[in-house]
Amino acid sequence: MDANDFAAWVTTMKETRGWSERECTRQLGCGINQITRWRQSGAPEYIGRACAAITLDIPSWTAAGSNNGNTETDVHGTQAL
Repeated sequence: MDANDFAAWVTTMKETRGWSERECTRQLGCGINQITRWRQSGAPEYIGRACAAITLDIPSWTAAGSNNGNTETDVHGTQAL
């Protein structure tokens, strides 16, 4: 994910979800300084994928049958086992 795309993602999250940069870091599991670096030099591929998943509200991956008590639905709209 290049620097412009990452900066656009942060701006989009601020505008559409009312997130602060701190919330963006919480969602991505990184520190505030990392956001600054990625805005300047781009983010790794896995961060680009995480940004896409967050934007599309795709939940964290769980193995089939391993829901750890979670009752969320999967990407197909079916309830986790």
